[in-house]
Amino acid sequence: YGAVEIDVCQFDAELGPVTRMERARTDVEVQGRGGTNFQPIIDYTASHSEYDGLLILTDGQAPAPSLPPHFSTHILWVCQDKTAYEAYHEWMQRLGRCCYL
Repeated sequence: YGAVEIDVCQFDAELGPVTRMERARTDVEVQGRGGTNFQPIIDYTASHSEYDGLLILTDGQAPAPSLPPHFSTHILWVCQDKTAYEAYHEWMQRLGRCCYL
């Protein structure tokens, strides 16, 4: 749909492997385990300047990360539902855009 490349990384307190999606998929499974920390994915993205966008699917239940001064990647926070959005959208919107499923 116009995206040249999409990398996927599941994370909680640490990053999982970064996997390149070669084509559209309909069988994606997202699992949550708790203990979320957004800082590792922010730091990873900051150290890879080729990324122009970061999409984070979340329940929002984690501390807000700190963005490095040079961080220029656009962030879209996608909350799992309206309740999570209402609870966390204020800090998420300071760091990017926010919506819910």
